[in-house]
Amino acid sequence: MDQIEELNPPPSPAKITDSRSGAYIEEYGWDSWELDALDPTAMVHLIEKAIAERTDEDARRELLDEELRHLDDLSKVERHWDHIIDNLRE
Repeated sequence: MDQIEELNPPPSPAKITDSRSGAYIEEYGWDSWELDALDPTAMVHLIEKAIAERTDEDARRELLDEELRHLDDLSKVERHWDHIIDNLRE
């Protein structure tokens, strides 16, 4: 409901045919809101915020640093591939 208040998407009537509608209407009222009614920028913001809340930023940085080291190693292998193959064949 905080998102509804913050983003103010257009309401839709609750779907009476849904088996969960009774509990929903009891808790939230007759209006419902659909994700696809949100502006795409708002959706991106919600997704990024949810991911950030669940991400250990230090661990993410460590993994990215490790990935960069591996990419650097692979670049070195690529540059010296002919030499590596020659050494393997000896």
